[in-house]
Amino acid sequence: MLPPLRIASIGLVLCLAAPVAAVEPDAPERLISAEEAVLISIRSRLSKLEPKRRDLTQFEKGDALDREGLADFYATLADHVPDAVGPLWVTADGLTERAREAAVEISKADEWGLDPNDFVIPQSDFARDGKLTASQLLDLEMKTSLAILKYVRFARGGRMDPTDLSLDIDRKPPLLPAADVLRGAYEADDIARFLRDQHPQHEQFKKLREAYLKLRDEERDQAEMGDSAEVRSSFRKRRRDAGTPLSQRLLYNMEMWRWMPRELGDFHVHANIPEFRIRVIKDGSIIHSERMITGKVKNKTPLFSDELEYLEFRPDWSVPASIKVKEILPKIFRGRDIESQGLRVKWNGRDIDSSRIDWSREDIRNFHIYQPPGQRNALGLVKFMFPNKHAVYFHDTPTKHLFKKKVRAYSHGCMRVRNPMKMATVLLGHDKGWGRDRIDQIVASGIDNNRIYLEQKYPVHVSYFTARANQDGEIEVTDDIYGHEPLIQKGFDGLAHTIVKEDRSLDKYVAAKQTSRGRVAERTTPSPWFQYQPSRRSRDDRWRRNVFGFNN
Repeated sequence: MLPPLRIASIGLVLCLAAPVAAVEPDAPERLISAEEAVLISIRSRLSKLEPKRRDLTQFEKGDALDREGLADFYATLADHVPDAVGPLWVTADGLTERAREAAVEISKADEWGLDPNDFVIPQSDFARDGKLTASQLLDLEMKTSLAILKYVRFARGGRMDPTDLSLDIDRKPPLLPAADVLRGAYEADDIARFLRDQHPQHEQFKKLREAYLKLRDEERDQAEMGDSAEVRSSFRKRRRDAGTPLSQRLLYNMEMWRWMPRELGDFHVHANIPEFRIRVIKDGSIIHSERMITGKVKNKTPLFSDELEYLEFRPDWSVPASIKVKEILPKIFRGRDIESQGLRVKWNGRDIDSSRIDWSREDIRNFHIYQPPGQRNALGLVKFMFPNKHAVYFHDTPTKHLFKKKVRAYSHGCMRVRNPMKMATVLLGHDKGWGRDRIDQIVASGIDNNRIYLEQKYPVHVSYFTARANQDGEIEVTDDIYGHEPLIQKGFDGLAHTIVKEDRSLDKYVAAKQTSRGRVAERTTPSPWFQYQPSRRSRDDRWRRNVFGFNN
């Protein structure tokens, strides 16, 4: 028997000494049914819930949101369920058939990679005389609603907030408002199916689930076979990868699928970091697949979804602030000016000579530093833009030899694509009907920063799946290069809110470097060097050497 719900914790008083009289003392008892009394009591009790505290744990926050949603739902029940004149899940005899079906389905949560112990499953077997008291009816109604809300929330990835795990995980699970959940469950022809449909419907999730259930059955069979050392050793060898039980890794990946958008798009681009692989998918089929290079461990590629808007041929490379501060500025202070690093500097739209600037007094972030277009440009001949707050995208690269590596985490966060012109042909062929000849003409035209906007925007998903089913249905496992899986485990343990995020402010780096030069920058606008003309060195072609390999 699962532990009973602590109704007191949500501000509910379950004991109604005289249900009718407690609601309306002067009314004849026969005028108000037990069900009506329960509904009125629910509204009364929920209206008195205390405001949400700020110091709640991860799981408490989720439960608090469920309770708040429940209060709003019952306060305006007639708006959501017009035909409801009493409780949704109980009658005077106990749970309705629909509620019982929901309870049975929730009890099978382990079949979906969830823990049934996380849910308080309503039971109505405590009636001795066949009739339940108003207190018991209230208990069942609340338990049922809360169990359904929590189950749907967990099914849709709301067991934890992914953004609590890492600054590099920018995902919001596709949760539903409490009113939509409860109304949908109440009106569903098959409530069990309704609950099952809340889990991801992606093919990869289904295949991972199948593999998980098979592995779970193997574990049970192993337990029945006995605990001999030989059996245990053989079983562990088959089920472990890189020190982490395979069953657990499957659960991590199933959880990450819960965070993905419910609809990926009929035509979309999917980049999976641990595989170092980018795919273009049309109507569920892979029409293009290619290797890619991702961010280093210290410059992790973020996980998010956005929309591809345009391609840009012969692009220049605008150096991000983090690279300006952490890589270019230290080299300046070691005696290498910006031009010798293959880059140029602009202020107010004009090229300037970086050697004439006192970088111990000026903030390098206030300057536009860029690499002109060309074969040696860090972005190569084309970039694929889906504008986002992380300032990352797909692009070509001159460092082709890195695609031969098995582990290809070398960039500052952006994703470099092998055979980018082929990928451009696939995208523009689908969007505009263009062939490779047309694209080659665009490149050969010599027009720099030539943007080609797509007729429509296409979803882009940057993901982190370390387990994936291949075309034969076999599970392929890759390394957890960024260490995200231990963070997900913290989420499973209810400790996501305890993870300390790194401080990514660049101010301390600028101050440290400038202080080491004897002076601290105080200006936000440059000193009068803006009158300087570019040096001869900045006008030559030495940027082509890309000496320091500032490839984004």
